[in-house]
Amino acid sequence: MIDAGPNTLLERGAELEGLASQLSGARAARGSVALLEAPAGHGKTSLLRVLRAEAADNGLRVLAATGAPLERDFAFGIVRQLFDAELHGADAARREHLFAGAAALAEPVFATVPAADQQDPAHSTLYGLYWLAVNLAAEQPLLLVIDDAHWADAPSLRFLDALARRVEDLPVLLAIGARPAEPGAEQELLDGLATAPATRLHRPGALSEAAVRALVSAKLDAEPGFIAACFETTRGNPLLLTELLKSAPFAGRADEAEAVRTTVPGTVARTVTARIRRLSDHALAVARAIAVLGDATSLERVAALSGLTPAEAASELDQLAQADLIDPADARFTHPMVREVVEADLGAQRARLHREAARRLHADGALDGVVATHLLAAEPANDPWASEILARAGRRALAEGAPDVALTLLSRCSPATPESLVALGLARFRLGEDPLPPLDEALAGDVSPDLAADAAAIAAAALVLASEPRRAAARLRAAIPRAPEARRGELEDQLVEALSYRDDDAEEYLATVERHRDSDRPTLLCHLAHARAMAGAPRSEVLPAWRRAFADTRVFARLGVERFAALWAIEALLAVEAADEAKEAIRAMTDLTDRAGSRSSAGAAAWLEARWERRFGHLRRAEDLARHGLDLGRGAHVPETAIGTTLGGILLDRGDLPGARDALAAIPEPGPTASIFGLWATRARLQLEEGDPEAALTSLERQESADAARRWLIGLREDSHALRVRILLALGRADEAEAFARTEIDRAQAREAAGAEAVLHLALGDAQRAVDAAQRAPLPLVRATALAELGFALRRDGRRADARPPLREARDLAHRCGAVALEARVHEELVVAGARPQRLAFSGVDALTAQERRVAELAVRGLRNREIAEALFVSLKTVEVHLGRAYTKLGIKGRSQLADALA
Repeated sequence: MIDAGPNTLLERGAELEGLASQLSGARAARGSVALLEAPAGHGKTSLLRVLRAEAADNGLRVLAATGAPLERDFAFGIVRQLFDAELHGADAARREHLFAGAAALAEPVFATVPAADQQDPAHSTLYGLYWLAVNLAAEQPLLLVIDDAHWADAPSLRFLDALARRVEDLPVLLAIGARPAEPGAEQELLDGLATAPATRLHRPGALSEAAVRALVSAKLDAEPGFIAACFETTRGNPLLLTELLKSAPFAGRADEAEAVRTTVPGTVARTVTARIRRLSDHALAVARAIAVLGDATSLERVAALSGLTPAEAASELDQLAQADLIDPADARFTHPMVREVVEADLGAQRARLHREAARRLHADGALDGVVATHLLAAEPANDPWASEILARAGRRALAEGAPDVALTLLSRCSPATPESLVALGLARFRLGEDPLPPLDEALAGDVSPDLAADAAAIAAAALVLASEPRRAAARLRAAIPRAPEARRGELEDQLVEALSYRDDDAEEYLATVERHRDSDRPTLLCHLAHARAMAGAPRSEVLPAWRRAFADTRVFARLGVERFAALWAIEALLAVEAADEAKEAIRAMTDLTDRAGSRSSAGAAAWLEARWERRFGHLRRAEDLARHGLDLGRGAHVPETAIGTTLGGILLDRGDLPGARDALAAIPEPGPTASIFGLWATRARLQLEEGDPEAALTSLERQESADAARRWLIGLREDSHALRVRILLALGRADEAEAFARTEIDRAQAREAAGAEAVLHLALGDAQRAVDAAQRAPLPLVRATALAELGFALRRDGRRADARPPLREARDLAHRCGAVALEARVHEELVVAGARPQRLAFSGVDALTAQERRVAELAVRGLRNREIAEALFVSLKTVEVHLGRAYTKLGIKGRSQLADALA
């Protein structure tokens, strides 16, 4: 158990024992979270103080921060408190070490001048902070202490939550003190911390009457009646009891019981107020200055704000310390409740003092974010100076990935400027709110061409995500002629992307793409490849545009966030069955997103990898990747419709109809762009498999209508042309099905799409022609299905011996690509055909999960475990576990054998 020292904490043995256990765990790299949750005055701060001392004595590095009401709108204020002790004064070599690897993504938070604004950095900043903590913990086990977390800013709490969910493999103890259900607290984030797997909840309760007796008796020779009155009045609250005994010169006699009840009517606030009112006017002014400026402020600032000389302020600090209101070591209130009481007593002076504090802090060179917290506490005023400070702080919060804080700051700018309004629009966009009102207000004023281009780009991105590409295109058309020459190409690219989402008129999109066919801009070339592929062009016309586009792989930088050009190019490669080229493109994109630390881009990459595995690889890995993409993409601009639809299709391929039904049902209410991702075709296939061809035809016609409006002539989504043939046959419309299939087979042959040809033959029941076509296609599941259908047909004709070879090959292929239901059916047919097949077990490369294979591939490329963990958003321990499992499944002993085993 932790030794609380000479001032033993009464009835806190369970908490001290639990904290000691967690501290030992951190020293042994078994990290955890200790959440101390209790009302004010129950000893959270005292427990954390004892924990800090014990940790320091046992060789842990201790970093601490304390929340304050004023700093809730200072983005990453708690984070700065935690890490500033290590970063302040660090030389260049030390900073380079601490910000090594992915930790570099967090460096802008601590920079004096913020980084230039980038694509939404919210996730990459949290990721970088996690790795900063990892770098520190690698040097020495780490205790991070956050007291009064109910007053912490939301961005810092998001970091704590991210760390809490990955702390178990680190030599880190995260200790947090918070009040339950505190008004104004970021309660959802605190509740998330409480439910993290590594969290142990400590709830120090009220003291018993015996403990109250011990505390009172340590100070007074008290009689039982007096002690009973103390217990009754304080209800066992340790702080209230302490304040009670300070409030009057009690002797501890029983006849003082009534005086106890009247002196302290049950709240800490009133007892503190009584002591404060006995102070001199100057001492009260100093206390108020500290309450306004915040704990641990400088003597000079306190003196200036209270209207005293530094010598006079120092003298008054001594008086406050004697009254046990201020800790003289660092000008900090002895308890948060003391600060709250002083703040509540400010009255009408509060706003004036905060505005004065803002001016003095700004003159002293304080960060804009610190100054802005005081401006928010002051009365709103039409003040250009204050507006500029708030705008700069808001733009910095945006650059640091704290759009919620930016929204608060930028909304208070008065007078609002075009710059602040555009920044406000961006903050609203990143929070999923409508950015158009502030953007339109900015454009109505005297706005520079560059700023107008920014506003148009933000508005268009928001409208596309809101499934309003027509309005997005209109705004961009209006903006392009007025934009600076250097910005027009960027806006034209965005216009093409907006046009690509329209499902009512494809003519402008196709004309624009063809007009730029000789362009060297990657975005336009991606769209050119896509437009040609979806119009039924052969590989020979699609691949040149793709190769020109991907000569510069930076085209991937914006994938999955606000731009989707690379997505369209990869879609084109899937359409023309270019397996190797698609894998190359996805790998290049994944390499870039690994370095960027963006969850949204990583989610998009996982989705595209899932689609590749579904079409050309292994269905089980495809399912793993799709689920991983859903986890990464939630709340990060990756459409759940896209990934959910892909997951549903994969599960249909695996024969898991209930799973497919659940995956499609989990997709949020689909918007007008749902057809882009094939939602209606996938639903049609599920409905057909469930025996409802009428409903299937209705869903498929909805998909076909949207595809036709976009001039998409191929049936890529769920092989929708073959799906139509199957539905028509199920409805008894055989002649119509035959005619349609023959037309589409001719088109598939013309565009060199052997896989599409094979599935059409399969839909017609022509297994031999399906096998012939499938042998020319890089689609193992299609080949397995064609061989299986051929074997089934031969067996039904009584040619059991002839049926066995294609059935065996089909079973092997189905096994290798994870088609569980198909493999089971073929196994049964082999038995009927007279074979004695053994059940196949996954081994070697086929046995690897998607994550195991990805870890192994990165290891082959020379990445260290740390670098692999950074790339995949996982812990070092997770990488070690995946590698160990991969070695076992591949039958190898170490990393040096991986390349050969994966070949």
